[in-house]
Amino acid sequence: MRRKTKIGKKEYIEIIGKIKLNGFYLKSSACEIDRDLFFIKKGERHFINIQDEPTMKLRDDGTVDIFHKYCLEMSSREKQPIGRIECVFCLNYSPSSCFTNEFFEEFKKANLHINTWPFFREFVFNTTARMNIPPITLPLLKARRG
Repeated sequence: MRRKTKIGKKEYIEIIGKIKLNGFYLKSSACEIDRDLFFIKKGERHFINIQDEPTMKLRDDGTVDIFHKYCLEMSSREKQPIGRIECVFCLNYSPSSCFTNEFFEEFKKANLHINTWPFFREFVFNTTARMNIPPITLPLLKARRG
């Protein structure tokens, strides 16, 4: 028996119409900054690298938790680490029966960032302001054509 590896566009749209976002919260966060390195060369441009990792956990109550971890790392031109901001958001959806592995693979590419990116942008802006460095404004999320 051949295993289905990709969900069709029509099926994906049908499932999106069935799911409901029940809740959203910041599960965890951590940050650090080396202010001496950040300000060592006035006017020097810093480099930012952002990684994200979504995971899914089915719950016994018929819902699913999606954990979306973001990690922003700042470094100098010489690739010396300056600081990092990490956070994990939890989104709870129902019904869990919609969240097959095939659906989740497409969902994390097409919809998940739409829900979490604005909160990550705000988190980075406020966190860097609290670090007493110029606040970092991340770019807007652009729709992907495809």
